[in-house]
Amino acid sequence: MGKLRVVDDVLNDKKLCISAAIVVGIFIFYFSSLPGTDVPKTKIPLLSVAYHLIAFLLFTSFILLSLTNPSLNRELIAFGLVFALFYALTDEIHQIFVPFRDASLFDLFVDSVGILIAFSLVFWLRETRRADKP
Repeated sequence: MGKLRVVDDVLNDKKLCISAAIVVGIFIFYFSSLPGTDVPKTKIPLLSVAYHLIAFLLFTSFILLSLTNPSLNRELIAFGLVFALFYALTDEIHQIFVPFRDASLFDLFVDSVGILIAFSLVFWLRETRRADKP
């Protein structure tokens, strides 16, 4: 019971969630700002896809958690999703201006999948927590 209380406290801490979203957003911007020649080459297939998916899953999750504590407000959820998608779009546009980088519709698609997974997870988490409370 005590462990669940700690998880609830963390998930319901708006300042912590928005701080985490800002940190993830900064990391996304930083890695997008690296010239193509500075991006580490790897032999691991789909590493770029995993990066995009996880980065935007975390970014969106923290945004939604910071906006929806403790209830699910449709307008705030819509705002969070649109904001995350807008950030993904501007991230791809930003890469046009970075040497040896370009915008990619495929990366935007993967970012969008991460955003949708985040929405599903936060929705499930909020519904589960709400159902568990008497």
